[in-house]
Parts: sequence; structure tokens; C-alpha cells
Amino acid sequence: MNRNKLFVVLYFILNLLATLLLTNSTLNPNIVPFNKSFLSIFSSVIGNLSILLILYVIGTMLFKISKNLYKYLVVITLFLNACLVLLIYFTRSFKTMLSFYNLTLFRNPDAGFANQIILDGVLGAITSWQILCFFPFLVLLIYLFFIKNSVTNIKFTKKMIILIFALLLSFLSVSIYQKRLEKEWPFKSATPDFGVHYCGVYNYYFAEVVLRMDYNKSYYKNIDDNINLVEFQKIQNSLDGILEGMNLFLIQAESLQNFTISFNDGELTPNLNKLLEDENAFYFSNVHNVVGLGNTSDAEFVVNTGYYPVGDLTIAWEAYDKLFEIQNLANSFGEKYISYSYNPTIEGFYGHKYVHEKLYSFKEFKGFESFNQVYPYKNNKDLYLSEKWVSDEAILDLALLDAVNVLNEAKNFYIFLETISPHYPFSLLSSKYPNYNYGEIDLKFNNYLNQIAYIDKVLYDFIMKAQQLLDNTVFIIYGDHGNTLSKKSYEEVFNQKISQFDYRKLLLEIPAIIYDPSGKINHYIVNKTLDKSYILHRTLSQLDLNSTINILFNLKTENLLGVNMFSNEVSFAIDPKSLDFITDNFFYSYKTHSYKLYSDIKYEQMIMDIEKMKKFKIANDNFLMKKIMS
Repeated sequence: MNRNKLFVVLYFILNLLATLLLTNSTLNPNIVPFNKSFLSIFSSVIGNLSILLILYVIGTMLFKISKNLYKYLVVITLFLNACLVLLIYFTRSFKTMLSFYNLTLFRNPDAGFANQIILDGVLGAITSWQILCFFPFLVLLIYLFFIKNSVTNIKFTKKMIILIFALLLSFLSVSIYQKRLEKEWPFKSATPDFGVHYCGVYNYYFAEVVLRMDYNKSYYKNIDDNINLVEFQKIQNSLDGILEGMNLFLIQAESLQNFTISFNDGELTPNLNKLLEDENAFYFSNVHNVVGLGNTSDAEFVVNTGYYPVGDLTIAWEAYDKLFEIQNLANSFGEKYISYSYNPTIEGFYGHKYVHEKLYSFKEFKGFESFNQVYPYKNNKDLYLSEKWVSDEAILDLALLDAVNVLNEAKNFYIFLETISPHYPFSLLSSKYPNYNYGEIDLKFNNYLNQIAYIDKVLYDFIMKAQQLLDNTVFIIYGDHGNTLSKKSYEEVFNQKISQFDYRKLLLEIPAIIYDPSGKINHYIVNKTLDKSYILHRTLSQLDLNSTINILFNLKTENLLGVNMFSNEVSFAIDPKSLDFITDNFFYSYKTHSYKLYSDIKYEQMIMDIEKMKKFKIANDNFLMKKIMS
């Protein structure tokens, strides 16, 4: 084989192999790939090959001189390699593949950390294995440098025939994907993952951008009206509305993961652990977040409405574009309650102000702009973490002041507040954070732990102060989602190997703390002789928080799809992005049909449970998509 032909062969082979860096779970542990079969491998290879052929033929049409064609192929390879890096970075942050039909996520304005996230991505690509994505580009560039003086012009013939052949390969791959999608994949979310699995990386995005293939249309076409949410309405064990007429302070803590509560025997969160010594504080240690691409906004959605997010779109932006009505806590509390919502960052982030006031029915949402009007940054820098972040202490104090004013008006309140620390990429923004050093670990992880220590004290101090000023008030704290820190980083921190199953479950686990200073809940549990240990340690999700609030406060809400957390009812959790199914008995990956058992449950029973959970998720998604589309 002469040097000219070898260059072209390397272009095809290296760019085909580079896709493994994105789609292989060993090389890219941020995704859960589907099980490979002969058909999926064949289809993805011919799909990727078709795009490389199309780009090659276009080059032969544009450039008559071979040396210029090779330069073009080097540039094309650089572009493809860079796209792979960006996709890997996306999967690291969102645990699923990108789709050009769900780009609302990128509408978020700069909330003070965009530049840091971009820098983090660039540094991550340079300093990690992701740099291997550029291996094809470097090899071709170096090889071209060595053969540049010996390149001979080659006459390219049958260009149109090759182009048509390449397009036919692309269509064949897309056709196989669409047929297998209809037969194998019942969910709306993770469909782009399925597309990359069958079409190949290059061909899937070519089909979306050039062929205008929209996987949403396939889902809408297959919506089954016979699967109804009414089937999944839970029979709730009553708490007799024991908190009816009381006030609620609901705090969604940014990136608060469950392991932080017990980290180094409570060293990281000594204040929250001190709170948990109170018999009126209930710590649910096996709760799972169920957020999709919307992360923080999805956590808001599930707790305020009682529905799962779909997983592959940002419902907040969908509501921002086309407002739809949906049940929510603020409405359910009714006119006797005044409801406020708070977030320390800018009010346009996830369309917060509009969405919280219109979709979630809060009387008012207050973020950075509202706070800055009262306490200008220029004169009150001690109340801010940065030029676009109000400090968590300051936003909590603002909410506390509003709550006191509501009580002075002889009204009740429902207050929903989100903290901002710790927020990815976990850079140290303030001297307020502790300066702990947890040893030879990843810097971002060390910063994350520092910020957890900070928010631990902030939340505890706030609750101690608030309960003195707010009569008849219940406090609930829960984490919104996990973080983007790698499995390797966790293994360094825990000093042990972690399986992929355990890593994924770890990122889903959040704490949920319900603190009732009045003692009514504890009195109920004692009188009913409930198994407190089972109640606090069984598998739950953020959906169950919504149902529990409805039951505790005796609210009249149409659908309660979760369980009462203060009962023996069995619950489950589904990760909308990876489609992992979690119960007390098992962790099941619907993508790979692999599982890990936590009990001696029979396989047949596990499959029956999975089928019920699958139908629930489909019914939930059908309901929401009809709302959004109506």
C-alpha cells in the first residue's frame, strides 16, 4: 500500500475507532450504554462509515490536488474529534446523550459560573484521557507532515456513485435504528443514546441535523392512551392531616448527597447530625433524586407537582415557552397560605421567576435581582458570594423576614427555597467556605466537601434561629441531585473500589430531613407503633416527598403518585436519564437488563416489579407530554 492510500485508510480507521471513546462504558463511565449485538455493531459501523465517506467524497469534489484533500481530511478529523470531546463533556454533566431537539438547557443565562464551567471543560479535556479523542487528528497531521513532499495527485472517479452508496448506508443505518426503537425502547428519554447505539455517533447527529430526524415524533406516534396514571394512584396510609394549618419551610439543597451526612463519622456535617439527635427530626437515608436534564429545575418540578420529569427535556423551559396548568403545592395549600419561592442566583436561570410564579403558583419568586434592589451588591458585598450569587445565609434571612411578616398578618406560609452551594464546578468563591484539606484527592472534590461543610452550618444556624421566630412551622431539607465528580474521585475519597451500579446509585442518593419541632409526627409514630427503622431506611424518591407533604398537611391534590414516607408503604425510584430502576430488593438497568440484588427476591418477581415501574414511567411521560403539547 502506497503512502497516499495509507493516509486515506488511516482517516477511516482512526475516526471509526475514536467513537469508542464516547460509547464504551470503560472509557466513558458517564453513560450507561446499551448491550451490543451483531445488528447494533453492524448498523453503527456502517452509519459512521457512511458519514466519513460523504465527507471524503465532498473533499474530492472541492479539491483537485491530493495534498489539499489531505489537509481537508485533517481539518475534518479535528472537527470530529472536537465534537467527541464536547459530547463526552456533556455526558459527564448529564449522564445521557445530547439531542439537537432538546437544547433548551443551553438557554440558561450566565449565572456566575458559566466561564468556570467552560474552563473546567477545557482543562478536563487536556488533562484527562479525553485528549485521546484528538489522537486521529494528531496521527494524520504528523503523517501528512512526513509525506507532504511525496504526495502524488490521484484521479478520483465515480464520485457520485460513492456518494449515493454512502447515503444509502446512512439511510439503512437510520432505518434499522427506527425499527429497533419501536420494538425495543418504550421510553422517551435516553432515545438519543439508543440512536447513537444503532446509527453510530456521526450518523445519528447527521440524521438529526441534515435529515431532520426527530425522535420525538416516534414517541408521540406511539403514545398509548390505555396506560393511565389512575392505575398508579397509591392507597395512602393516613396521618390524619396532623400538620393541617401549620406552616412549611421547604429547602432544596444544591448537590447535597446522602454520603455527606455520614462522611468520616459525621465530620463533614456535624451540625445537621446534631439536629438529627432531636427525636422530632427524621432523617430518611435511602431517598433518590429522579431528575432529568433539568437537574435543579427538575427537582423543583417533582417535589412541587408530584410528577416525574420526563428526563430528556427541561420542563421549566417548556413551561416558559408554552405555559400549561399542573397541580402544585402552592395551589393545594390554598388561599389561607401565602407562598414564596427563593433562589440565590439570577432570576432568569431556568426561567425561575416566570416558571415559579406561573407554573408553580407562588405569589412571588425572589432571586438575585430582587435581593439586589434591597441590598445593592456595591454596598453589601458581605451578603454575596459573588457578583451574581447571593449568599445562602442572606437569602435564608430574607425568606425568614418574609415568613415573620406573613405570620404578623395572621396568615400561614409555604416557603420554598433553594441554596446555591455547593454548585458545580465547585470552585471556591468565598472566604466563607471552610478551608479543610481532605488529603490527596481531586481539587474539585475537596472544594465540594468544603462547601458541604459550609452549607451544613448555614442550614443548622438558620433552623435554630427560625424555630424561635416561626410558630407552628415544619422544616424539610432535601438534596436536589448528585454531582459530576468521577467514580475514580469517589474511590480515592472512600479508599475502595466502587462498582458501576454502586457509583450510579451513590449519585442518585440524597438525604431528606423532616424536622417538626411541635412533636406531632413523633407522637403519631409512637402511638401507631410504626417500625421507625424501616420507615427511615426503605427506598424512596423525591416523588414521595410531595405525597407526604400533601398527606401531612391534608391538602386536596388530584394525583398522589408517591407514598406516605411515615408508613410501611413500599416505594421505588427510577432515574429518568439512565433508566435505572431501584427498590429495596434490587437495582436494575433497563438499558442493559443487568441487575444487582439486595435480597433473595425471585427473578420472576423482579421482572413483574420492573414491568409495573415501566408502565408507571410511560404513563407519567404520556401525561406530561400531552400537557406540554396541548
